[in-house]
Amino acid sequence: MSVKSAHLTLRPGRCNQCGRCVSACPNDAIRVGADYLLVDWHACNQCCACVEACDQKAIERTVVPLRSSSAVASVAPADVTRVVVGSRAEAKAVRRAAEQAAKQAGRGAARPAPAASRVAAAAGSASAGGATAAPRPRTRPTDGPAGRTATPARPVAATPAAVAPASAPWHVLGATWTPADAFALLAVLLVTLVGKNALLALRAVALMPAAGRTFTRVGVLGIYYAVQVGALVLLAGRHGCTFADAFGLKRTGDDESRPAATERSSVAASAGLTIALLLGVEVVAIAYGLMAQAVGWKQPITLSADVSTVFGGGGLGLLLSVLLVALIAPIAEELAFRGVILASLGDRWGAWPAIAISAVLFAAYHVNLWLFVPMLALGGALGWLTVERRSLWPAIALHVLYNSVAIAAAFIVPR
Repeated sequence: MSVKSAHLTLRPGRCNQCGRCVSACPNDAIRVGADYLLVDWHACNQCCACVEACDQKAIERTVVPLRSSSAVASVAPADVTRVVVGSRAEAKAVRRAAEQAAKQAGRGAARPAPAASRVAAAAGSASAGGATAAPRPRTRPTDGPAGRTATPARPVAATPAAVAPASAPWHVLGATWTPADAFALLAVLLVTLVGKNALLALRAVALMPAAGRTFTRVGVLGIYYAVQVGALVLLAGRHGCTFADAFGLKRTGDDESRPAATERSSVAASAGLTIALLLGVEVVAIAYGLMAQAVGWKQPITLSADVSTVFGGGGLGLLLSVLLVALIAPIAEELAFRGVILASLGDRWGAWPAIAISAVLFAAYHVNLWLFVPMLALGGALGWLTVERRSLWPAIALHVLYNSVAIAAAFIVPR
């Protein structure tokens, strides 16, 4: 079958830290730790020597097809179960194209493989990055001395069990986060949230002059977000990754394996979904506000209800609001809730439970009962967008736009 490349599936839970894969790798691209497996995908040439060396199946090989009509048509019906796809619809398209190609060649249509065995996620292979060439088969000498006849080593075939479930496409985000990572991050978020609210609620802050209050609030929020980002950096280092690699924060143009036209189409699709979801979430927020007012529930006056009361009015207040609320806050929250918590939950429970739970945690994190429903809708949209587009960037863009609308309403709409 025609393939783009052979990728690797990493399963740190099966690793016994024997180090055989490290010794077998000719490019020194593997690192093994107490609870992680790390592959430097820039150095890895996909020779699969580590796969052959590992007897614990902690590193396995998966096969990924070219995502083009010509490549799909070249897949034989017998190979459909080995094709890694990203959705059920794509699995059906691959199977249909393979059967039609077989009919046209006079071989007849093969019996379709069971759905459970033919649908596999692109996530299981996404941790291999963007390899661009299929690996050459390794050889082993049959008669001892080098230079004598060599026979190809038996290839490692991908099986459905070696591929991650179709409901977990976020492995492209970077590191494989564990429940311990999510719990540790939630603990940091809770502690910093309580500390921030306690400091801002001090009577001494309320008695300060306006300029002093603004300076204090900016300083507290700066420390608040710095601690959270620091925790994320430590988590990335714990997995042996750089911060950008851990969260898949690379520019679209860095993926040289995809044509420029495809990249532009993907960006356009992400932008369209982002705008559509922004409008949908704003409609939900407005409808909820009208319903709340209709039943006599007025929005409480709190620091979080109007950013102009936090940073003051005028140009300086607007600048601080844009910097902290529209830029820093969305990035930090998306890295935490979608980058770590959503991915950790999704690896174990599937996409929709992960989206729902992370959305509830996101809404509760804002500690404002009046805003719970709008934040719940926003959290669900952000989670779905991350899963759908397999990147944090669209979710960050949606979050930035949503907060920017709130800032505009606070500074522009007459009170």
